[in-house]
Amino acid sequence: MPASVLPDGQRTRAVASAAVLLAAGAQTPAIGFNLIPPNTKFEPRWNQLDLSAKRTFRFERKDVQAQFALFNVMNANTVLQEVQSFGTSLGQPQNVLQGRLMRLALLFNF
Repeated sequence: MPASVLPDGQRTRAVASAAVLLAAGAQTPAIGFNLIPPNTKFEPRWNQLDLSAKRTFRFERKDVQAQFALFNVMNANTVLQEVQSFGTSLGQPQNVLQGRLMRLALLFNF
């Protein structure tokens, strides 16, 4: 298969043999070798902006603390993990940065 049909035109790992079937019906993983040297291809850097605020209100001997947090404010969708095995799904995202998330909380001390 030519490299041009793969994502970014790159192959990362090739399998040298198929899985070996043992007498008891178990299989051993296929032996592979690296097509790109380790520690040479990395995902792009990702940035995440989180904001939080809290305010404490006092009522006689009781405290109420209101909390607000907003995670991933810019709603980045950076790829954190890709498929590494050779095949048609090579380079497909497996895990992306979680979308925008809001947290509201109240803390009562009495």
